Amino acid sequence: MQFACILAQTCWLFLFHSSITQERVLIQLLVIKLNISTLSLLQEFRRVASSILRISFLLMVCLPLKAETVCVATYNVYNYLELNRWADGQYRRNFPKAEVKKGAMRQVLQEMRPETYLTELQSDIREEGLDYRFQ
Repeated sequence: MQFACILAQTCWLFLFHSSITQERVLIQLLVIKLNISTLSLLQEFRRVASSILRISFLLMVCLPLKAETVCVATYNVYNYLELNRWADGQYRRNFPKAEVKKGAMRQVLQEMRPETYLTELQSDIREEGLDYRFQ
């Protein structure tokens, strides 16, 4: 973990600072502090630097693309699945949630009418003068 953090900082400095003396000092620091060979350090640096450059290129290419309307709603469905749980006074492994409880959860979600809350949030944002195009 420490190696990855130091390597990421070094890559950042290599990519965005052009001082050759800084680069040499950083390499020497890494070699001394982490007790690794210069060759393995340079190989790891090239791997991380190329990954950073690829991600940067993808971001530059993908960001200008036209966005379409996307609506995302999330719920924590972890407890909805098969889990180790207490049922009928016994601890059971990979036991599904009871259908009665699933039905009650669906009913509560429908009664809450989440689309109403979303519409209300959007209108509140507009009233405060923060009209976002893609909300």
